[in-house]
Amino acid sequence: MPGVGKIEPEPVVNDLLHDLQQVVRRGKDRLNRLGILLKELERYAKEPERYAFVLKERLLALDRSSEDLREFEELPDRLSRLSSELSSFVEQELQRARSTVTTALARDLGQKGLELSGNFPLLSCGVLTLEFAFQAGGKVTLYFGPRIEKLQQVPIESEAIAKAVLSLYGDLEGEGFDEGAYIGTLFKAYHVARHVLGCEAERPVPITDIMFQTAILKQDKKFRNDPVRTNFAGYGRTRFAYDLSRTKIRSIDNFELHLTVASMEQTKHPETHLWVPQSPKSPKGTHFSMLAFRQVGSR
Repeated sequence: MPGVGKIEPEPVVNDLLHDLQQVVRRGKDRLNRLGILLKELERYAKEPERYAFVLKERLLALDRSSEDLREFEELPDRLSRLSSELSSFVEQELQRARSTVTTALARDLGQKGLELSGNFPLLSCGVLTLEFAFQAGGKVTLYFGPRIEKLQQVPIESEAIAKAVLSLYGDLEGEGFDEGAYIGTLFKAYHVARHVLGCEAERPVPITDIMFQTAILKQDKKFRNDPVRTNFAGYGRTRFAYDLSRTKIRSIDNFELHLTVASMEQTKHPETHLWVPQSPKSPKGTHFSMLAFRQVGSR
């Protein structure tokens, strides 16, 4: 990695690797010869009277091959020793790699006003969770919230991770945010959903129904004039939850916004709850199931 001095394995490890490679090469040659010898024995054994002298010579060769293969009886122990010697070196390199990636990532994100926190294998950057996995070359999975919604996977490279985080935050932020306009849209969505479901005034409505109606209300004239998929502007769970988290205005026209915390059972099904961050920069949040607008002063 750039800017980090290279650490070589201990000499004993290099010696073990070299010796074992030599053993493997010798083993290949001897096993190939043994394979040829066994085929010859199989052929000559079909006519033992005719090939008795040849069979005797081949049996002597078989005894020699058996002696040659005794070298490999210690191979499992030698492989185990190599694994043991390498493990500390690999762990040291892994710690260095973690430190290098997190230092560079924290610097790159910090320049954009984002803070990295947590401990491997889970780090947090605002409302995003970064899960590191080092198998098969390594990858980072980015989630919205504490592994609530899976968003993207990238290799364990600080530049690739920072680029993904900034891109996802850009998608969440959108092109500006007008709290007053948003609470107005939410208020309309609540009333539409309430009428569709036949709920009485001020009664809680499933938050996913509010999300659906909000998505419809946010469409532009192009979609309203021709409601096909290509004209639809996506507005999914993560964006809706993020917008709720950054809405400080909680009242409109003498009505207050109320959210109902979801039960444990409701959190098991995406259609019955929505996780909402405490703020746009917080890894903590709450699962909500219902939303209502109630007149100020009413219960």
